[in-house]
Amino acid sequence: MIKEGWRNGKIMENNLAYVKFSNSPGGEGRIDIMVKKKRKSLTDMTEEERESLFKLVDECKELLNKRFDSEGYEININFEKHTEGRPENLCVSLIPRFE
Repeated sequence: MIKEGWRNGKIMENNLAYVKFSNSPGGEGRIDIMVKKKRKSLTDMTEEERESLFKLVDECKELLNKRFDSEGYEININFEKHTEGRPENLCVSLIPRFE
């Protein structure tokens, strides 16, 4: 479900994961998808959490397709320690690619 005022904070969520626009550098439209419970890696997640997370990846791609004219997408999975000072929580970033 997409929330009103989607540019401010969480833009989409399900029972186990949520989506927000990223504060990290990396281009217009970059979004971060995270499980609600802190997890350091994919192996720390339950099967249900993984399914919820990657279902949101698919939904976010559709959302970004409506907002941006991208050539494709890059998916980054960040886990363990983050170099950007963010908390140690698994984060999947979906990044539109432009020519």
